[in-house]
Amino acid sequence: MSLIGCTERKTMSTLTLIDSLLEKDSMEEASAHLDALDVTNMSEEEKAYFYLLKTSYYKETNETCISDSFINKSIAYYEQSSDKKKLVRAYCIRSYFLYDTEKAPEAIFQLKKAEELAEKEKDNKLLVQVYSCLSSYNLFSGNIRAALSYAHKTKSHALLVGDKRWIGFSNLTLFTIYYNMNRTDSADFYVKESLPYAKYQSLRVRPLFYNNIAVYYIEKKDLEKAKQYLHHSLSIFPHTHTYYLLAKIYSEEKEEEKADSFWHKALQEKDFRQRLDIMQEYSDWLTQQERYKEASEVSMQFIALKDSLSNVSEREGISEALHHYNKKRVEKMLWRYGRWVLLMLVFIAAAVFLLLKRHRSKVKRMRFEAADIHAQIVKYQQQLQELKSANHEYQQKLTDRQEKIISNQEKIELLEQKIEKLQNRQKEMFSKGKSLYDKLQSGESLILWKQSDMRNFIEFYQIQNYNLFEKLENKSESYSLNQKVYFILLDMGKSEEQIKQIMNLSEGALRTMRYRIRRKGGEDE
Repeated sequence: MSLIGCTERKTMSTLTLIDSLLEKDSMEEASAHLDALDVTNMSEEEKAYFYLLKTSYYKETNETCISDSFINKSIAYYEQSSDKKKLVRAYCIRSYFLYDTEKAPEAIFQLKKAEELAEKEKDNKLLVQVYSCLSSYNLFSGNIRAALSYAHKTKSHALLVGDKRWIGFSNLTLFTIYYNMNRTDSADFYVKESLPYAKYQSLRVRPLFYNNIAVYYIEKKDLEKAKQYLHHSLSIFPHTHTYYLLAKIYSEEKEEEKADSFWHKALQEKDFRQRLDIMQEYSDWLTQQERYKEASEVSMQFIALKDSLSNVSEREGISEALHHYNKKRVEKMLWRYGRWVLLMLVFIAAAVFLLLKRHRSKVKRMRFEAADIHAQIVKYQQQLQELKSANHEYQQKLTDRQEKIISNQEKIELLEQKIEKLQNRQKEMFSKGKSLYDKLQSGESLILWKQSDMRNFIEFYQIQNYNLFEKLENKSESYSLNQKVYFILLDMGKSEEQIKQIMNLSEGALRTMRYRIRRKGGEDE
């Protein structure tokens, strides 16, 4: 009994060490310890912990997990145990693999269960991870409002924990969300906030961190700055996505030789689906360069790769069937081996018979051979005609695609003009709101403000205190512009006397406003 207890303590100690190594991003050392462990002699608790760490390693290293049975076993154990913190982690890991296999609704369901448990446990460290996943998944699903709310929650809990890696990651997420919302000023603010935290990211995440920032500068047409971040990303780890972004930049800058080099490196992408997207863009670029022959070759490779991807399952089934057939064949041959003498006698008799028929069958065989040659000629002529037709079709598609590119470019230019106008309008509103905010801070009254001034001021202050407006918008009834300004003045720390002076309100008017706010379910204290 003493020996068994000692072994169990040693296994649990090793598992705890692996957990610590994963948290410190020491993946190679963690992998070595995981491979050295023998699951067969583990207790149920140790197996649950081992499977949790194994799938966590797959997640952190982006390795393919053969089956989700590992994490399901961990969840089954922890749902019955008192260790709810590990259950939260297991739910998060399972949601990752579900989302990766395009089962988004089920992945979100797992995360909501994790969120409820983590909030009960009041564990800020776990909440940071859960909120971050919920923010990312909602962003990918197009639910921007929920993504923004969870991103702010991620940052506030990351600040409580003091984890610089998560603070930086949450800043980058907020930048991505505001950028998608076309709120340029907020995006600018958070991208600058995220930069000092890049060095705290793991070596696998840091290049992608810089890639996201580079995409931002690409959209701003600051290609030099984008290239600076992308080359810095390559110096850490050569991701194919980084090559892809550099290929697009050098393509736009008309540096054909550099662009071509990076396109070829990007095509080393192992994921078939991503490689298909890159091949499509590369073919389009070659067409723009009037390199039609190469574009046609890439298009042919694209079609072949797409066909091979769709037939992978079928090929695997055929391979398995052949393996089974060969195995049976060998067994059958071994069974027959004991009767080789009888078979040899039969063979000799057959050979004598064939010699007698050889002369008569020779002419007949030649006739069959001639017919077979004729059939092959017809077959090859048909294949040749099909290839010529296919080439003609591909050439027509290239011409049609070129015309479509010209049409799309005109639409792109029109949309860029509209976006630029809206961005200028947004900057103007933000600037006016900041000016009005400064005036109020210095004690000026808003008696001469127009409704547009109030909207500009409210829009500016929303950036300063998002939580205040999230609280207001969750009420069943909406507030007027004056009521929102009143809430802002309270939030700014203005006294009742100052508010009356700023808003030019009598004592009775202020009481009336407060009464109406309370009827809507608001709090004015």
